[in-house]
Amino acid sequence: MTTPSPKVFSKGLFLIAALLEISSEDLASIFSVDVGTITLWQSTADFPSDDDMKLSQIVNLLAINQSLSAMFSNARDRVLWLHTNHPELQTSPLKIATTSPEGLRTIKDYLEGVRMKGA
Repeated sequence: MTTPSPKVFSKGLFLIAALLEISSEDLASIFSVDVGTITLWQSTADFPSDDDMKLSQIVNLLAINQSLSAMFSNARDRVLWLHTNHPELQTSPLKIATTSPEGLRTIKDYLEGVRMKGA
């Protein structure tokens, strides 16, 4: 199987970030890089496609977007869910995603569990 080009990863990343209103600062935290690197990836439409950890983060972000799209037909509701504190999570999902390298996976797994329960 052929790995998509770095430009495909970059475009997908920034499209989802825009849809979910994820800032460059938050992306930098999620990918464990500085904001300048995020700006570089965006301006050059490049992405380190040979970095398995970063690719995994993109896959998790795609899965989160897919789950939110399945749960909420309204795009604004997806953004609100991601940015709002939830008692069961004790914070906002975005905060969890930006706090540790496992954060995106935690949110992805949480959403998959909610979807399986039919909520």
